[in-house]
Amino acid sequence: MDILIFNEGDDCIFTKGELAILALLWKENRELTKNEMIGLIQDKSFKPNTIYFILNGLLEKGAIQVAGIKLDGTSHYARAYTAVLTQEEYAASHIKHVLPRINLAGIVSALAGKEPVSPDTLDELRNLIDEMERNAKAVEE
Repeated sequence: MDILIFNEGDDCIFTKGELAILALLWKENRELTKNEMIGLIQDKSFKPNTIYFILNGLLEKGAIQVAGIKLDGTSHYARAYTAVLTQEEYAASHIKHVLPRINLAGIVSALAGKEPVSPDTLDELRNLIDEMERNAKAVEE
């Protein structure tokens, strides 16, 4: 995913409000209308027009998309939104930006810590390593 997260001045391009909406979409992991977001968001200072402008900003930045139209309440239809930028992509971009020379194995080890890792997660990591090896071989050829 090539969504710009930092500008040339090294500032995150997402506002606090945009990050709050992204966090809500990541947490809910489903399509949400503006009114559903208003009902779910923890910060009650967000007004409907504020969320409308935030959603438009996120759409322009490519971080979210309109997933479709769905019944909003009982009488009208509204656009439903989903995140395009994943939480993992956002976190990885921050890590790479703040620590550009970071050792990938070191960060994975630190994230895993001493906690047991599930077999599914280990399979995902093996698949990722296999894919990275294939990509590295393709570049060498």
